[in-house]
Amino acid sequence: MAVSYQVAESTRLNRRQQKLWSIAYLPQKPRAVLVWHHGVGESNDRAKYKTFFDAFAKNGIAVYAQDAHGMGKSEPSNSADRVFVRSVDHLVDDAEEFATAARGQHPEGVPCFVGGVSMGGMISTLLALRQQQAWKGLLLQSAAINVEKNFVQRITEALAGILNVLVPRARIVPAVPAEYLSKDPQVRKETMDDPYTVVGNMKVATGTMFLHGFAQIAQTGSTLSLPIFAIHGTEDKVTSPKAVRALLDGCASKDKVFVPVEGGYHELIMGAGTAEATQHHVDWLLKHLPATT
Repeated sequence: MAVSYQVAESTRLNRRQQKLWSIAYLPQKPRAVLVWHHGVGESNDRAKYKTFFDAFAKNGIAVYAQDAHGMGKSEPSNSADRVFVRSVDHLVDDAEEFATAARGQHPEGVPCFVGGVSMGGMISTLLALRQQQAWKGLLLQSAAINVEKNFVQRITEALAGILNVLVPRARIVPAVPAEYLSKDPQVRKETMDDPYTVVGNMKVATGTMFLHGFAQIAQTGSTLSLPIFAIHGTEDKVTSPKAVRALLDGCASKDKVFVPVEGGYHELIMGAGTAEATQHHVDWLLKHLPATT
């Protein structure tokens, strides 16, 4: 039987005095907590997340999701600072503060999970590495653990240090062409038309931030020991399923699963296959809850 829940929006100031927007899906007596992180340049208020979060909340799982600074409904809102991230540590610091506050809303003993999609998968992994004892599991959807680099990206990476000093806001880093997101033209159209979503080349500073995040995971990812669920489209050209497999293969966790979505692109919770992909997440999390009496 589906559990009823309430949806609450809120804002808070981060350490850099930026107002960050968040949303929570709150069953009355949650069986677990999931702290979720979105992809680059989007908002947790998108329709796809409403459906995704609903699937957890109906199963008694509270969901907390915060828009990263300069993205979605979070500040800053001026064009120069939209999707402009100076440091990956800023994102992880904000995520850590938010997660700590979310966990604090529930009694000790309520199991807490962390996860995210694309950039959010990178942030969730780095957050889990900071505080593994706080989490019962990590969920990775099309996670940005690394990318398959084309020639232009390799050149940009080689010059990242210089470009980040000279033109940090220049939007020249190849990132997410709309045609790479989904095979479905309607999904691509909905994404491009979304007022809170930015698709296409990234700013130099944000691209450099990703490189630093990838490097941190490469250096410390082997120490991940908590249960891990990962799902990835086999045809994803935005992030690398090989990199996610390598993370799982090389980490200390004894409880880890990789779910390949055959023929799937980057976007797994919009269009065809949405219900099945969503259910994979929910089923895995439910299997990792303590048995009820």
